[in-house]
Amino acid sequence: MTNYPKIYEYFETKKRSDGKSFVCLRDDAPPFLDEFVHGVHEGPFKCHFPNDWIYSIIAEAFRVLYEFDNDIENVTVKADIYDHELIEWLKEPYALAFCADWQEMCGTEKDPSVISMISNGQWHAKHTIYEAVHRFIEDNAETFNR
Repeated sequence: MTNYPKIYEYFETKKRSDGKSFVCLRDDAPPFLDEFVHGVHEGPFKCHFPNDWIYSIIAEAFRVLYEFDNDIENVTVKADIYDHELIEWLKEPYALAFCADWQEMCGTEKDPSVISMISNGQWHAKHTIYEAVHRFIEDNAETFNR
């Protein structure tokens, strides 16, 4: 049994008028969780507005890290496996920056294909979120357990 709170329960899925689903914080979420979510958007992603993909990965990270007792070393972060999902992700305003950052950090691998570059960039973006969520849980676990 995990010693960490179920912070992921502060997230919910809603539908827009066009029928598309999105993840957001519930109205009863603590203000400092809202500040954290906005900080992730504005920090490494440089988004000054809510982003559906970022929100969904933050919620996913809270759920997965809860399941693994916040032991990030045992969590496997994966990029999407379907090319069309990766190409769709590439349309996000921050995606190219994460792809370029990955290339700069790791260089060209054995498979220098565009899809491989996008996949690695998305993995890097997801991992960045998971790391931020991990630190947030470590720093705030007692606050939620009160």
